[in-house]
Amino acid sequence: MKKYHRFKLRADRADENGACPIIMVITKNRKRQFISLKFSVLPEYWDNESERLVILDNSADKKEKAENQKRKEYNATIDDYANRALAIEFEYERENNTHWTPGQYKEKLKTQSVKSKVEPFLKEHIQILKETHRPGTASTFYVLYRKLLSFDPDFFSLSFNAITITYINRFNESMEKEGVSSNTRECHIKKLRAIYNIAIKNGQANKENYPFGMGGFQVYALHRETEKRYLPTEYLEKLKNQKSENPHNEYSRQLFLFSYYCYGISFKDMAVLRKSNIVKYNSGEYIVYKRLKTQDKKSYPISIKITDNIRQTLKALSKHKKPINDFLLPIVTMPKDNFSSLSMHIGIILRSHNKYLQRLADEFEIKMKLTSYVSRHTAAMQLQGHQIPEHVISQMLGHKKLETTKIYLDSLDTSVIDEAVKVL
Repeated sequence: MKKYHRFKLRADRADENGACPIIMVITKNRKRQFISLKFSVLPEYWDNESERLVILDNSADKKEKAENQKRKEYNATIDDYANRALAIEFEYERENNTHWTPGQYKEKLKTQSVKSKVEPFLKEHIQILKETHRPGTASTFYVLYRKLLSFDPDFFSLSFNAITITYINRFNESMEKEGVSSNTRECHIKKLRAIYNIAIKNGQANKENYPFGMGGFQVYALHRETEKRYLPTEYLEKLKNQKSENPHNEYSRQLFLFSYYCYGISFKDMAVLRKSNIVKYNSGEYIVYKRLKTQDKKSYPISIKITDNIRQTLKALSKHKKPINDFLLPIVTMPKDNFSSLSMHIGIILRSHNKYLQRLADEFEIKMKLTSYVSRHTAAMQLQGHQIPEHVISQMLGHKKLETTKIYLDSLDTSVIDEAVKVL
C-alpha cells in the first residue's frame, strides 16, 4: 500500500529557543496539505529517518528525564496520527477510490474519531479525584499509572481497545515477577477495570471489547485470604483495661479505643471531626458525620451516640494534648490551607500512629499486627458476635452495603443503634 503521509520538522519556523514545529504532510499528485501537530522540538532531537523524536537511554539528570518523558508523549501523538492516516489510506485502497484529494484526506483525518488513549484519561481521572478531595483514591490510581508506565513501553499510545485479556495477563505476570503479592495485584487490576468502566460510561471505550466479566479476566481469582485483622476478645480487653507506660503508645491506645467505641470510624474521618460534629438530640449527644470516601455520593450521615466510654476517651486524649482550632481530637497538629495538604498531613500522622500501635502490641504481648484499621474490623466482629443485624452494622460502619440495604436503613430508628452500641 502506498503511503501518502509523512512527518517533518519545519526548520524554517524555529522559535526564539531554536525549537521547530512538527507537521504532518499529506501529498498526492504533487498537491499538499499540512497539519500542525501543535508542538515544537529542538532539531537535535528529531530523527528524519524514523520521523520520530529521539529518546535518550539511561538519563540520570532529573530535567533530562522530564524532557525525555515529554518526547515520549510527542511520539505517542505522532503514532496516533500515523495510525489514523494508515486507516484512511487503507480505506481508500479497499474502496478503490483514486479520486480523493489531499484536502478531503485532511478533512477526513480531522473528523475521524480518535481512539481513546488510556494515559491521558487516567491522568485526568486522577486530577478530578484530587480536585474533589479524594487524595487517597487518587493515590491508588496514581500507583496504577506508575505500574502501567513501568510495564508498557508504549503506554502513551495505549488505547482502551488494546487492553485485552492477553494484555492484562501479561500485566499480571509482570507484577508477579516483581514480587507483587496476589492481593495487591488484584487491587491494581481492579483499578484498571474501574477506569475502563468509567471510560465506557464516558463513551471513550467500547463495550464490545470489554476484557473483564464473563469470559474475560477473572479478577476475583487473584484474591487470597489474609490474616485476621480483628482483635480476639482477650487482646481487646487488654487494650481496654491496661495502660501503657510509654506516652506515645498510650496516646495511640486511646485513639484506637476512640475509633473502636465509635463503630470503627476510620483514622482520617476521626482526624477531621470538628466540635460542630457534636449534635444534641432528645436522647443525648451524638457525633454526626459523613465518611470522606462517600461524601460525593448519595450517602447517609453516621450518628454515634456519645457513651461514657467515648467521653472518657476524649478526656484522656485532651490530657495528652489539646486539639487545635475547632478539631474534636488532638490529631491534626497544624492548620492547613486546603484539604489536599491536610490529607497529606493526616497521612503522615497515621503512619506514626501505626508505628506506635505496633510498639503497643509488643508491649502488651499481642501476637498480631496492630493498625488503626484493626479497630474497624474488631468493632464489626464484636457487633456480629452479639447478633446485631447485618443491616444495622452496615449503617454503623457507613459500609458500601448501605446502598444495598437502604430499604431497611431509611426507616431505621436511632434507638436501635443506641442499643447496639452497648455491646462495645
